[in-house]
Amino acid sequence: MRPLPWTGRASAPREPGTVCVIGGGVSGLATAALLAADGWQVELVERGERPGGRAGLWERDGYRFDTGPSWWLMPEVFEHFFEMLGTSVDDELDLVRLDPGYRVFFEDHDEPLDVQATRAANEALFESLEPGAGEALSDYLDSAEHVYELAVDRFLYTSFDSGTSLLNTDVLRNGPRLSGLLTRSLESHVAARFEDPRLRQVLGYPAVFLGTSPDRAPSMYHLMSWMDLAEGVLYPQGGFTTLVDALVRAAERHGVRIRTSTTATAIRTTSGRSPRVTGVGVVEADGTTAEITCDVVVGAADLHHVETELLPEHLQTYPQSWWERVDPGPGGVLAMLGVDGELPQLAHHSLFFTTDWRRNFDDILGPDPQVPDPASIYVCRPSASDTTVAPAGKENLFV
Repeated sequence: MRPLPWTGRASAPREPGTVCVIGGGVSGLATAALLAADGWQVELVERGERPGGRAGLWERDGYRFDTGPSWWLMPEVFEHFFEMLGTSVDDELDLVRLDPGYRVFFEDHDEPLDVQATRAANEALFESLEPGAGEALSDYLDSAEHVYELAVDRFLYTSFDSGTSLLNTDVLRNGPRLSGLLTRSLESHVAARFEDPRLRQVLGYPAVFLGTSPDRAPSMYHLMSWMDLAEGVLYPQGGFTTLVDALVRAAERHGVRIRTSTTATAIRTTSGRSPRVTGVGVVEADGTTAEITCDVVVGAADLHHVETELLPEHLQTYPQSWWERVDPGPGGVLAMLGVDGELPQLAHHSLFFTTDWRRNFDDILGPDPQVPDPASIYVCRPSASDTTVAPAGKENLFV
């Protein structure tokens, strides 16, 4: 594992005091744990009955459905986080490597394509579909690894609180290359190297993780192919809520008080020319109101909610009028299905791609948004790898 450059903990511009974290999703739990490990007295309020936020859980009739994330990538970042809290991924979770990492079905081809668990196997796979594509993928992944490491080393572990944070030797030396990757689309970057439409779709798909399309995403994001085609795709046994449980354990070990079914209603501040935080107003599960006194508030809920609902208007960075003009990105239609019988045709992750990919994305992201017909579909079948998410002989599908 490559060592990561940032080995400190969360920092703040004053001596440790009291903190209220609003929102018990992954970011809120992680921030609370790091602050507590640095000596802060931390309370976290979460309006839901359990922590997790979008990394939620829905259970029914013996099925356990993850309602949010389903891909585990960038494993070294998780390892680094848990190490800062005195534990490890191995101690907290049971991760398995998926093989195949995922299966891709194409509208115009009878046979699916299995993306393998190792880089060497994927280079051989590409070569089997297009002569020369194996070597092309090797070069592509070398570039992806370089940009990925630069992104992790120089961009991930910085707060960007100063313009000079980007003025380091690595970034300056790679400036022309990064500029080219930011001004060319991922789609054109891939098309210049591969002819087979199936390979182009596999390499363009990471744009979906960004809420955009290959022709709209900058080619900088070819770095994401390093994660799934070289490092592989992992899965935490028991589902992604086991990560939430691990974050809760880490936070509570360091003294964080987690208050669920507690809704933040206002961030209290002083008046005057230099206002400061004094606390958070909350409504408890039984409907009673209370005040949490604190020196610092971390807003880990949606920024729109924090700005327009919890802060006084004169302290909002982005007023409601600004939010009304911006595009928050696409939503999704989700179906969680408990299926009688088994579906071995599906891998843990399966992607169904239409041939007219451009029209698919234009329907979703264009000026007249609509559900495409036919539509590309993602299907997660965690019961392929995990016996705890569905009754015996049945399948758990997230579509």
